[in-house]
Order: sequence, then structure tokens, then C-alpha cells
Amino acid sequence: MRRREVSTQIRLKCGRLETVQADTYVWNDDVYGLCAAWDPERFIQGPGLRSLSTCAKDWTTEERELASTMRIDYVLPGDILCSHVLKNQPDRVASLLSKSRVDPDAPCRVFGTALQAAASLGDDDVVNLLLDYGADADGRGGRYGSPLMASAVGSRKAVTKILLKERADIFVGGGRYVSPLYQAVGHSDWAIAQLLLDNGAWLYEGYEELLDLAAEMRDPDMKRLLVDYDVQNIHCRLPAYANIPLRSSGRTLYEAMKWNQNVNHIGP
Repeated sequence: MRRREVSTQIRLKCGRLETVQADTYVWNDDVYGLCAAWDPERFIQGPGLRSLSTCAKDWTTEERELASTMRIDYVLPGDILCSHVLKNQPDRVASLLSKSRVDPDAPCRVFGTALQAAASLGDDDVVNLLLDYGADADGRGGRYGSPLMASAVGSRKAVTKILLKERADIFVGGGRYVSPLYQAVGHSDWAIAQLLLDNGAWLYEGYEELLDLAAEMRDPDMKRLLVDYDVQNIHCRLPAYANIPLRSSGRTLYEAMKWNQNVNHIGP
């Protein structure tokens, strides 16, 4: 297959036709014996487009700007898969993944990936289905930034457990949601907070802020839970370790802890 630049016309909302330059992909003239006819829709939704477009820096950004200028909707390859997730149509999701071989990590506009959409709804069956087909548990972007953040914001305990089992990054954060643990504390979600803490979230650098948040929320049970897991405070009480920062290298320690769990894993 080779890339070819073509001119195409797009009709704007005002009715005027606008000619734009675009790239398309065509078979070489000397290729014979193809298994099936070229299906552009299947190619766009599958992993092929994403792998070919990785060499084109910020291609989605450029195309979004073009769509905005032309006042037309910009559709991403994963929007169809994501729409079936949001419509609670697991059979259609399974069909797209198995028969059409749609890329489970194909980007979509609102939620970034279909997995983040399923996590936000708390649909653990679809979450497991997407993960079975290779979806990235840490797929970034979208409204919440990651599937784990979406499950924490929505207080989705079952989905949170699934994502943590898949080694989702508990330190993912930034922006308006800060971190999964921050969301759990802010929602007084004791169950999800303990899940995250059990998986190493006590290494979060802003742990003192979480203690303050629990106090502001007037949630004594949450504050007690955070104090029980405040390893930094316990660490500083030991004279030999008082001057050694613990959370400044929290992610490194977290990765080491996860590696140790993988080596010494016992049971399901």
C-alpha cells in the first residue's frame, strides 16, 4: 500500500463546496490475489490507521483545526465503538471487536477510548471484554484522562478493582480531577479509597492535601483511613530515616513494589 495525495471537495454547512488536499492509501498496481476487497471503514476503525499515522506528528490536532475552520464535525475512528458502549449494546461491541477487528484503543472524541467510556458507566462486563481484546488499561486522554480516573470519579468499585488488577497507573492525574485517590476522598468513597491505598496510593506526593480534604469534608472515617496508611508520617518518626524523603520518589517505589508483586504473586 502507498500513500497518495488527492484533492477532494467537502460541502460546508453553509452549502458551499470547499476543495481540500488529503492523503489516501492505495494498493500498488502489481499486487494481486488479495483476500478481500478494500474496506475503508474497516481500515479506519482498525489498528492499521493508528500505526500508519504515528509518523505524522499531531495529525489529529491539524485535522481538528481544519474541521473547526470548515465548521464541520470531526469524527475519530473509535467513535462508533464508543457509541455502542454508551448505548449499552455489548453484543454490538463484541461484534465490532471480534468480526470487524476494530481497534479497542481507537481514539474517540469525548472519552478518549471506549474503555474509559465503559469505566465511567461502571459497565464491568464491557470493561472486561475490551481488556480481553487488548485495550490499554492506562489509555490516556478524553474527559477524565484515564479509565481509572473515570471509575474513581463515578465511584465504580467493581471497575476500579478490574483496572487495578490490570496494573492501571494509580498516580495518573493532573487537571481538574487531581488524582483517583483525591476523587475517592472527595466523594467520601471509603471502599475505593482503600482499594487505591492497598495498591500503593499512599505514596502520592500530595498526601497531606488529602488529609486536609478529609478534614474539610468532616469525614472522620476517611481521615482515620488515611492516617492508618500514612506511611510517610510513620517513616519520619524513625530517627534513622527522618531525613530521607519517601514520596519524592513515590513512582519509582511504586514500580518496584509492583515488580515484587509480579515476581512473588500467589493466588488469583
